[in-house]
Amino acid sequence: MTDMGFSVHREGPVFLQLNPPEQSALPPVDLMFMNEDTFDKLTATAIPNPYGPELPKIVSLESLVAMKCHAIRHGHPGRLVKDADDLIHLFMANRLDPEADEWRDLILKFGNKELYEKIRSACKSV
Repeated sequence: MTDMGFSVHREGPVFLQLNPPEQSALPPVDLMFMNEDTFDKLTATAIPNPYGPELPKIVSLESLVAMKCHAIRHGHPGRLVKDADDLIHLFMANRLDPEADEWRDLILKFGNKELYEKIRSACKSV
């Protein structure tokens, strides 16, 4: 990534955040490091890339919600607002019902009750 002009924004034991080169249309990149078992679970549910089969698969919506919840629960406090906002937008954009058993259980397993209530409340207000 550095050969492509990306620079390190923030680095931790389980993540790396990179900024794109200046004057670039590329977005920032966040990398998460995980053990092989977790990686295998994420890959098993990955979906085809909508931009072409030659591109890497994309993490499923369920896995993305779980990772965002995990980041909020165990991550840097400065990410709380951004990640919670991302989750709310994911639920709204995909017309997901946070009160459905599978979504409630997922949020409570990887996040916490406060986060669940925040998502539920935001989705009801629309």
